[in-house]
Amino acid sequence: MITSYSNLPMGKYQRVIDALKKNEDAIDAHVEMLAILYDMTPEDVMNMPLEQYQELSFNCSFLMQPLPPIKGRICKEYKFGDMVLIPTTDIKKFTAAQYIDYQQMLQEDDKLIELMSCLLVPKGCKYAQGYDIADVHKVIADYMCVSDVIEMSAFFLRKLKSSISNTLSCLELDMTLSRDKDKRMMISLSRTIRHSLKNGVGLTMSAK
Repeated sequence: MITSYSNLPMGKYQRVIDALKKNEDAIDAHVEMLAILYDMTPEDVMNMPLEQYQELSFNCSFLMQPLPPIKGRICKEYKFGDMVLIPTTDIKKFTAAQYIDYQQMLQEDDKLIELMSCLLVPKGCKYAQGYDIADVHKVIADYMCVSDVIEMSAFFLRKLKSSISNTLSCLELDMTLSRDKDKRMMISLSRTIRHSLKNGVGLTMSAK
């Protein structure tokens, strides 16, 4: 029984969001939401006893509340059925392909599942090698809960911001020591970007 973000699979959450977007009628949207959450058809929902309908509606009322607060902790591994996924927690260990795909997914809406597949690699494999990434997408959609996705997204955004900030600091030092006028003019811009990262500006992600 789905009663919180901690047992709501990411795939169902995205389907619920899509249903709420496309249904202008509030009742139709609510009925479709229940059908998605509890593996029924809208007709099943409409034909259920009123008491059961009210109970299920109460169970999913958590969706009307804000997402849970971020604790900043992730698991060492995530076991979903027969698949064990390992998060690449050190950005320095990303492959070029992994980093490029991650950056691309950050720029797109409704791509949280694909974003997670850039960070989670099947145990014993290298990124995008020795497995079908579509299988990872399916496992994340079917089994990874919204709470874990949000925690991991926040964890890696902080890691990425820290990595970018460190890179900018090194570039600033290089430009400071340089006699190249154009390079020295870039110091102010670099410092502005680094300041924006500390204040949460510059890197955004939508969880629509």
